[in-house]
Amino acid sequence: MITIYLDECGFTGEDLFNEEQPAFTMASLDLSENTCQKLKVKHFGNVKTKELKHSGLARRVNQQNMVIELIKDLFENYRYSVKFVVAHKRYVLITKIADYIIEPVLYDDGLNFYKDGLNIAYSNLLHLLLNSIASKSSFDKFLYKFQVMVREKTKKAYKDFFEPVLKNKFPDEINYLLLPIKLFDQRYGFSGIETLKRNTLDISLTSALMLMNKWKNYISQNEILSLFMTVLLIWQSRKKFGMNLLNQPLSQR
Repeated sequence: MITIYLDECGFTGEDLFNEEQPAFTMASLDLSENTCQKLKVKHFGNVKTKELKHSGLARRVNQQNMVIELIKDLFENYRYSVKFVVAHKRYVLITKIADYIIEPVLYDDGLNFYKDGLNIAYSNLLHLLLNSIASKSSFDKFLYKFQVMVREKTKKAYKDFFEPVLKNKFPDEINYLLLPIKLFDQRYGFSGIETLKRNTLDISLTSALMLMNKWKNYISQNEILSLFMTVLLIWQSRKKFGMNLLNQPLSQR
């Protein structure tokens, strides 16, 4: 019997602008209890604690090195039994702008934004140019106002995000990338935002689905379906009850 476990770190819900936790990670593994115990003894045998937690291990350099050695060991000897995703939250906000502002405009113009990774290329370029040309404060305001607009869905929040884009002058490189945002305002206005669903910025479910995709070559289709249903139930439970249930076994076979 193989059990796939999943856990996450850095979850802040729809607050992707959180300064204290700028990254979100989700990891999964199917290592046996016996293997895990051997790895624990091998790398953390001198650590006197009932439960290994990163917050405790990160305080000392020698224990930081233990974590690094564990990761190396997993990569070299158990790479097919460990899957993970890492998300930089502020970059995720850029990709959300691409998904919910840029894509509708291009779709209506007959362009498949997701073909050949065009959405990724756009997100990378926008992130790179805004980071290098605009000031840090301007870049931060741009992202923060987008987050507030999507979460609050008010006309004031909409105006706060779009007005600087519409009225300010930008270098040609940035202005070209911001053109679809201006077209969004002209075509759809506030109605294009107020219809967005709740938890639009929550990346926990999409991260879990990405992990499922990584596992698909190693488990059967029926097990993938079971895994999907389990992830969905866990996600819905956390939304309803505010529970952190993702450190639970997801699939057994």
